[in-house]
Parts: sequence; C-alpha cells; structure tokens
Amino acid sequence: MHPTLVHIRALLQTAYKRLDNARADIDRYSEALRASEGRDNVQECLDMLTAATERREAALHDSECLAVVATLLERDSHFGGAYLIAAERDAQLMKYSAGHDAEHDDGELAYRAAELAVGSTITLEVGGHTPDGWGLVSKHRGDRVRQLTIAGSLVAAEIDRLLAAQTHDGMPGIPKP
Repeated sequence: MHPTLVHIRALLQTAYKRLDNARADIDRYSEALRASEGRDNVQECLDMLTAATERREAALHDSECLAVVATLLERDSHFGGAYLIAAERDAQLMKYSAGHDAEHDDGELAYRAAELAVGSTITLEVGGHTPDGWGLVSKHRGDRVRQLTIAGSLVAAEIDRLLAAQTHDGMPGIPKP
C-alpha cells in the first residue's frame, strides 16, 4: 500500500475515534441536560451539548473527506512520478526542517540526487563528497522507482534551499543585500 494511503488511513482512524468520542459526549451531555431540568445549570448543559454537537459535525466532515480521498487513492493503482516525488518531499519535510536543508550549502542535496538518479550504474566523485555517503543508493539498490523518487525529492529540496537562500529575512522575492 502506498505510504500516503497508509497515512490517510491513519488519519481516518483518528477521525473515526473523534467521531465516537463526540457521540459519547453528546449522549453524556444530553443525559446531564435531562437531569438538570428545573435547575440553574440548564444553559450550561445546553452550551456543552451544542459544543459537542459541533465537534461531532467537524469529526463527521473530516472522516467523510478522508474516506473519499482514501477511496480515490485505492482506485488509482498507478501513482505518477510527480505525485511520488511530491509525497516523498512531504515526508522529508516532516523529518527535516528548512534549517537542516540549509546546512547542506555545498551542493550535497543535488549531489545525492544525481547519485540516486544514476543509481549503481556509475560511481560519482565530485568535490569532497564521499560516493553514496548517505547510503541511499545501496539501501534502495534494485528499486529504480524508489531511487528516482528520492532523487526528485532531493532536487526539490535543493531548489527550496536555493530559493530560501535568495530571500531576505524569509521574505520571498526580496534578495539578500
């Protein structure tokens, strides 16, 4: 199963749990509202019931949206290259910050991308970079799609790093002095 689909399935399970919790809250607050008839706290119970109902509606909406996305992804057994690269880049961004990428200012991201793009067919030795220094070529040997997917996402990371380096105080379009 595609990693993005696994992630969406996990989000869907979380949304279903939120929905179940909201239903339980509604039942509990409804019972409290019935028990409070004739007391001063009716409005408080009604407010809690309204809030629980809103949470239930939000959870229901989330679960319905996620279910639709999961169904569409399951039907599409072919994920295009651009999609795979974008999903890999998203996964990288969850692990590594822009600050981490900025530390690779010697072209290492592009170098590792090139290394993966050619796979194990040749050994690249450029500048002070150790061939397969991150172990990605050997780790994914035999899976060209995976190697190329990671290569594409590393190219995107290098582009992001270069664009960030060209900005001033994080403001796009304002070159550094």
